[in-house]
Amino acid sequence: MQAVTDSAPSFFERLPEVLIRTLREGLLWVFGAAALLLLLSLLTFDPADPGFAYTGEPGQVTNLIGPLGAWVADVLLLLFGGPAYLWPAVVFGLGWWLFRGQPEVDGGGRASLLLRSAGFIATLVSSCALATLHFAPGLLRNTAGGILGSVVGTATEQAMGLLGGTLALLALWF
Repeated sequence: MQAVTDSAPSFFERLPEVLIRTLREGLLWVFGAAALLLLLSLLTFDPADPGFAYTGEPGQVTNLIGPLGAWVADVLLLLFGGPAYLWPAVVFGLGWWLFRGQPEVDGGGRASLLLRSAGFIATLVSSCALATLHFAPGLLRNTAGGILGSVVGTATEQAMGLLGGTLALLALWF
């Protein structure tokens, strides 16, 4: 018996190249617009707007994206604090990655994607914890690092002290 080395082409391999390029460009525009909307909702966050953690007062919503923008900004800032501003970059980066496709030069495929995702999670967690330990909350309802920063930052400080926790979190961040 002879082993079959050629597998059937996938759905995307059968599409014309111009259609694939058009779909990728469309995804870039969609993800770019989503990143811009997310950034605008975060930048125009007002604690008095009704959102996830606060029902607000009746009246005009000041968030430029409207009630949905106020709600999304409230959730992200509650969970992540100031580092929530990383999310628009991630959304745009995902759109850019889809636009470029998976270049063969990178190699690794899924392993590379997994490592990059783990790196982002480590950056997000350490940023939230460092923000909690070293910055005032300002307009935020929780700490400057949100709930995630409060949990991780407080646990790190209790285990290692402020200096030791800061150094460990900076090492994780880098």
